[in-house]
Formats: sequence, structure tokens, C-alpha cells
Amino acid sequence: MRNEKAAGPGNIPADALSHTCHHMQKKTTGEAAASASVSLNINRGRIKIFKYNMENTNAITFDGETLEEVETIT
Repeated sequence: MRNEKAAGPGNIPADALSHTCHHMQKKTTGEAAASASVSLNINRGRIKIFKYNMENTNAITFDGETLEEVETIT
């Protein structure tokens, strides 16, 4: 018998959701470094995390600040 963690929204395994949050954090950090290397500044006030059909317990941060989560895009 397999011992798996409980499934999250959309029947996605909880460890996969955790991996996705970790991947988003790595991607955000990488984008910041790449932008800085070519003298581009990222406007922190305009960065939002689109929350779709999931409960995120891991906040995504940028430059030490937690990014705002939104449920709709305007």
C-alpha cells in the first residue's frame, strides 16, 4: 500500500503543490537577479500572485517582502 499525502484542490497531491510554490519562489528570485544584472528595476507594487483553485500556505516573497495574492486579474 502506498503512503501518500492528502490531495489538495483539484485532486493534486499536496507535495506537488508544495513543489509548485517552491518553484515559483525560485523563479521570482531568479527574475530579480536577471533584471538587476542588466540594470532593470522591478516595480514591487505591481507584482501580484494569481491564486487559482488552491490554498497556498507558503507565501511568495520578493526582495524580503511577501507578494500580494489576488483571485482575479484586472
